[in-house]
Amino acid sequence: NLGPLQNNGGTTFNMALGTGSVAIGAGNATISNAAPILGLDQRGFSRITSDIGAYAFSNLITVTTILDTINSTDGVTSLREAITLANATPGNDQIVFNLTGTSPYTITLGSALPLITDQVFIDGSTQNGYSANTLSVGAGNNAAIKIQLNGANLLTGGEVGLYFNSAGSGVRGLSFVNFPYAIYANNNNITIKGNYFGVNADGTAQTKGLSGVGVDVATVNSAIVGGNTAADQNVFGNLNLGIVQIAGSGSSFTGNRIGLGRTNTSFMPNTIGI
Repeated sequence: NLGPLQNNGGTTFNMALGTGSVAIGAGNATISNAAPILGLDQRGFSRITSDIGAYAFSNLITVTTILDTINSTDGVTSLREAITLANATPGNDQIVFNLTGTSPYTITLGSALPLITDQVFIDGSTQNGYSANTLSVGAGNNAAIKIQLNGANLLTGGEVGLYFNSAGSGVRGLSFVNFPYAIYANNNNITIKGNYFGVNADGTAQTKGLSGVGVDVATVNSAIVGGNTAADQNVFGNLNLGIVQIAGSGSSFTGNRIGLGRTNTSFMPNTIGI
């Protein structure tokens, strides 16, 4: 029970496991949790049930509109609805995107998105037209990010764009602009790769200027912000604080561009980088 060979997130095409596949849970947890697999599938997602193959099974939820609404009768699914559904669906969820029209697509939030209480990976790299960065940290960032979250309407007192309260969750391939806090992590093993913070999808500066916090992992353990490949590189610019960690252990913040923007001539300093 396999889906077609396609982009399900990550750097290579793979075939998704369907509900009821005999490969779900049929792997050896001892082997899949050890090096070099380290509990991840080919896309970098957690192998919650030690599934066989390149793709760890997850409940797939597709965002089909830029509207920030909850309306069960309109025939489309917003990001707010997708997170609400993921919270209500036990197990490993994946939120993907299938938006149409002219990109980049801007989702302007009317308020903070729901607290994330069940494991979910929000994957902007699944949107048609996306391509990952291929440049080194020193050379720039040429990612084609197609989805932008705008937090200009959020309260400056501390409302959060994505609030991860479930371990093993993460986000990739989005642009976050004009947020008081773009991402706050309140649980362990959060993965944040290939995003822009304070930088529009087209590489220009956010309209609120020097303001907001990019990623706050507070006191959690084993957060991964960035990584060792070009595709993992986050870009932080025009922020009061780029990355914040107060305590915790085992976290990694490698391979990010901080204060430089997409090119080496588009300086976008932060008040404090890390």
